[in-house]
Amino acid sequence: NGRTGTLIAAGDTEALAAALGGFIENPAAFREMARGARETVERRFSLASMAAAYEALYRSVCAERGVG
Repeated sequence: NGRTGTLIAAGDTEALAAALGGFIENPAAFREMARGARETVERRFSLASMAAAYEALYRSVCAERGVG
């Protein structure tokens, strides 16, 4: 919360309005959070990251079973 986005409780329309108002009043903070969110997604969920995670899982299963 506050680093890559803003958490709002479900149904809390006043908090949502306040958060959106804060973004309107401080667009630089909004852009910084958006940049951080994009970097997190690219780092954790890119094709390369997913392939590396699958490879690591495959290697660990092979090692556990003595295969390879």
